[in-house]
Amino acid sequence: MTLRQRLEPIRSNKYLSAAKGQPCQLRFVGICLDPSGLGHETTVFAHFRHGKGMAQKAHDFDGADACANCHRFLDEGWSGKVSYTIVLETMLRGLERTLENRIRRGVLVMPITIDTPASARPVKPRKPREERQRIPTSQNTWPQGRKIPTRPMRHKEPTP
Repeated sequence: MTLRQRLEPIRSNKYLSAAKGQPCQLRFVGICLDPSGLGHETTVFAHFRHGKGMAQKAHDFDGADACANCHRFLDEGWSGKVSYTIVLETMLRGLERTLENRIRRGVLVMPITIDTPASARPVKPRKPREERQRIPTSQNTWPQGRKIPTRPMRHKEPTP
């Protein structure tokens, strides 16, 4: 495979159609039709296009269930209104919630390891107090009577 060869994106109609009737997982504040997450009839799967060029759609696992308003906001309306960091954080949380929803419903199969809960594991006994090694304390204490340096507070004058 050469470096310039483009791989086809992963597609799954079953994974995409599993969004129907599910709650919106993006939940953009002030935009979402379904902020309660109880389900909405306009929910579809919204692909994330970060790092993709024009006419290149992301893999089908790279997205989240979104109501019509969140999907529209993600595709065309957030630029200049919300910081890119907030959009990325919302997309990441939506992706996590969508993947969890798909795994719990059996749409996406993932082998789950059932481990012994922490409460059932044997507890290692602590050493007696006399045998414990002392943690050295820092000798660099702040000199007595010296103030902590701070930046001066500058107040802006009101402009007329």
